[in-house]
Amino acid sequence: MNVLRPFLVLTALLFAEQAFSVTPGGDTTATLHSAYFAFDSATLSDQDREAIVRMARTLSPRRSLQLVGYTDDTGPMEYNAYLAQRRAETVRDTLITAGYPRQLLQLESRPGLASDGKRSQLRRVDIVDANALSKTQANIAPEQQSGGGIVDIDPLRVGRYSVVAPVPSKAQRDPLKTLVRITFPRATHTIGDALTHLLERSGWRLADPASSDPSLATLLSLPLPETQRRLGPLSLLDAMEVLCSSAYDVVVDPVHRLLSCELKSQYAAIRGGSQ
Repeated sequence: MNVLRPFLVLTALLFAEQAFSVTPGGDTTATLHSAYFAFDSATLSDQDREAIVRMARTLSPRRSLQLVGYTDDTGPMEYNAYLAQRRAETVRDTLITAGYPRQLLQLESRPGLASDGKRSQLRRVDIVDANALSKTQANIAPEQQSGGGIVDIDPLRVGRYSVVAPVPSKAQRDPLKTLVRITFPRATHTIGDALTHLLERSGWRLADPASSDPSLATLLSLPLPETQRRLGPLSLLDAMEVLCSSAYDVVVDPVHRLLSCELKSQYAAIRGGSQ
């Protein structure tokens, strides 16, 4: 056994190096691919788009993926949060177009990172194996790196052989990432009724149509399609996007916890013609 120990240790180290990569943000994650963006851009390069399409078609078995959008610390934080989200959505849409199931994709944004190195390294989206990430977080070490310092983590035992870190879940950090499976009551007739029902107990509210995009009132009055009476499992935010339809962008106000649907620019002419 003593003879084999050095070989086993070396094998474990090589496996760990291949399976995990350290991001400039300081987290150790199971990153499958990192797509980089130009300054103030959410447009993928042809090279990254091709790589993401290949990944979508070759990943087997299908795994839950976390798409983490980043920006550097140039500019206002509010805009950076919006840009990081747009970058993650671009990667998500590319994966979906290539055939990857929407329900297996989770979005996260981490804007405004400072770096001693190249800022271009922070203008990216990491495609992370969510299952491997969960396993990594479940392996509790006496000390865990957090930002620029070291903090002690006291693990909680949940079984004879299992422990978990006493940290909030993704859904607790961001209720919009909560996975929902919902069947709307028969009394739910309109998109507005469905959105109100969807957001109940979420802590988020639908924005007042009077102070939102003028087309929002029209959307809310439309009948709920029968095919959308049952949704899930998918995140609450994705359910919102389904109900708003592809003609609208979901607008998130995290300060006031308000959600709204804003008509996409390419459909503005249609709205104008109907008035």
